[in-house]
Amino acid sequence: FIFSALCIRHQVYYMINNDIGFKKEGLIHFLMTNREREATTRELESIPLVQSFTGAGIFIYSHKPYLMNHVDWEGKPDDYKPNFQVIETDYEFVHILDLKILEGDIPKDDTQVLVNEAAARIIGRDNLIGSTIQHWRGARYNGEYLMKDVVVTGIVKNFQSASLRNPILPQIIVHSDQHYDSYSYYVRVPEGREEEAIEQIRGALKKHASDVDPEPEIHTVNEIFGELHKSEEASLRLFILLAILTVLISLFGMYSISYSNMKRRRREIAIRKIMGSSVKNIIRMFILEYLQIVIVAILIFTPFSWYFIHQWVQQFSYQAPVGWGELIFVIILSSTLI
Repeated sequence: FIFSALCIRHQVYYMINNDIGFKKEGLIHFLMTNREREATTRELESIPLVQSFTGAGIFIYSHKPYLMNHVDWEGKPDDYKPNFQVIETDYEFVHILDLKILEGDIPKDDTQVLVNEAAARIIGRDNLIGSTIQHWRGARYNGEYLMKDVVVTGIVKNFQSASLRNPILPQIIVHSDQHYDSYSYYVRVPEGREEEAIEQIRGALKKHASDVDPEPEIHTVNEIFGELHKSEEASLRLFILLAILTVLISLFGMYSISYSNMKRRRREIAIRKIMGSSVKNIIRMFILEYLQIVIVAILIFTPFSWYFIHQWVQQFSYQAPVGWGELIFVIILSSTLI
């Protein structure tokens, strides 16, 4: 349990501090549920703390992002259907998330798209910039898919677009004029003033809300990621508690064994003292006996603990290495507790 708690802590810390390809600090997300969307978004533009904001369609950070496999390009095999995340957003999206353009430029209309490095690898064309791909735009009443031709104008550096349990998804960023008519919005504000900005955004949303509009949900992106990884933090707290309990139980058990042992072997201890053994030598004799028990326990727990942690980290795309440091620490701690 101590080993598992250390490894889970390592994994949680690794995920929180890992580079996810965009700047989370100062980034706020909310859903636009107001019916008067254009008036509301224009009100948001007038807030001094709002440096910029963007409409991003239905793009929301979650454990299960919306994916589609209806993406075609020249030379694609008919039986090859990889999943893509299609993000419909306006030109501000790249600037607000502080994404890095590796090649090309930002789309200027809805006939142009950006792709990330993962999508570029899947498409696998040498001269991707300026080439045409197709993505799904709906379906006819007879079930026939409607595909739209778009030109790739740039390649953006990979960034995390779902919870950290997901790998980097291949993305197609479609230009869309949804600045005043989107559902999901991302707002960039000065770092450290997120709470103040949230109150001002909430006030703007309520100002133009009708009686039937729901209460706005506004969160920083850091809060969203924290909420998505609550289960890992709960696992960490559980294993810390179990580790403390097992240490206490083990200490009481070792004390009980040593007390009953010394009581049962009083005559042997007395004879050893008469024969010239020092108290230090007698104590060392008992410690070596208990150390054998600890060594056997270590040999038993190591493969089971290692297998459990290895299986647990498989659910994450960002996997902290399960190093020998935690194992050596537990062995030293177990031996020291004797």
